[in-house]
Amino acid sequence: MARPQEFDTDEAVEQALAVFRRKGYAQSSLADLLAATGLSKSSLYATFGSKHALFLRAFDQYRAQRRRLAVIDLRATPAGPGLEAYCRRILRQVFEQPPCLLLRQSIESQDEDPEVRERVHADFAELVVAFRRTIARGQADGSIGSIQPADQLAQSLAVSVIGMMALGGTGLPPQTGDMALAALMDLLQIRREQDEIADEGQAGKAAGVL
Repeated sequence: MARPQEFDTDEAVEQALAVFRRKGYAQSSLADLLAATGLSKSSLYATFGSKHALFLRAFDQYRAQRRRLAVIDLRATPAGPGLEAYCRRILRQVFEQPPCLLLRQSIESQDEDPEVRERVHADFAELVVAFRRTIARGQADGSIGSIQPADQLAQSLAVSVIGMMALGGTGLPPQTGDMALAALMDLLQIRREQDEIADEGQAGKAAGVL
C-alpha cells in the first residue's frame, strides 16, 4: 500500500519557482531544489519525474500568476489608465524582484528547449492580443487618444514591455524605466481622469463659463 503524500505539491512548486527565478534553470542544482522544497531526492522524482518537469510545472505556475495580475489591470475601466497601471506594475517588479523568469528562459533556452520556447512564444502572442483588446477598448472609451491601429500599437507595446523587463539585470537606475514608460504612454496618448478634468476646465474658460 502506497504511503500518503506528506507535503503540499503546490507549495513545493512555489519554493522551486523561487530558486529558478533567482538562479535560472541551468544554475539551479538538484541540491538547491531539495533544500528549498525540503523534499528528498526520491520524493522529488516520484512527484515530478525530473528537474526539467519540475521547472515546467513551476514555469506554468509563474505564467498563471502573471496572467491573473494582467487581468486585474487590463480589464479595468477606463482602459487607458488600466493599461498604464499594468505597465507600471511590470516596471516596479523589474527593480524590486528577481529577474523575470519568462525573459530569463527565453534567453537561456534559445533553441535547446522546445517546450520552453513554445511557452515563451505563446505568452508573447497572448500579451499582444490582450494589449490589442485593451487598446481598442481605450480608443472606444476615449481614454487612449492615439488613432494608430490597435494591432500596431499592441505589437510595439509588447516588445517595449519585454525590453523593460530586461532592465532589472542591467544595473541601470529605475528612472531609466520611468522615462521609457512615460514615452510609451505619450505614444498611446493615455487620458487619465485628471487630464479630462483639466481639459474640461480649459474648455469652460474658453467658453467664458468659469
